[in-house]
Order: sequence, then C-alpha cells, then structure tokens
Amino acid sequence: KGGPGVTFSDLLVINKIDLAERVNADLDVMRRDAAKVRDGRQTAMISLTEDPAATDVLAWVRTQLAAPVVAG
Repeated sequence: KGGPGVTFSDLLVINKIDLAERVNADLDVMRRDAAKVRDGRQTAMISLTEDPAATDVLAWVRTQLAAPVVAG
C-alpha cells in the first residue's frame, strides 16, 4: 500500500494474479494504483500458474544485466 518496496523498487512484481477473481481483486485498479506511486518504474503482474517461467520478470532481469553500468 505505498511502502518503500512498492514506491522505490526498480521492479514491482505483483504475483498470483490468477487468484484475483477469487478474492474480488480488480487487476485494473491494482495496475492503476501501482502506476500512480511508481513514477514510471515498471510493474510486472504475473501468475506462475499461467507462466511458470515468469517471462516478463525474466525479460526485465536480462535487460538490466545487459545494460551498461554507469559510474556515479
């Protein structure tokens, strides 16, 4: 609900989205709320039941590993 992990992490992973309907969670609301507090940082909404490889998260990690390191 807006703590430092949600607001400042490089990637926010919202897992178990396949259960959203069962617990009356609205994924559109979750997506919109995350966008409000993340200041453009990426959010991945995943279900390991539907995508055991967590394709979106894996792609993000690979992109980060391939990015040049900037000294600062």
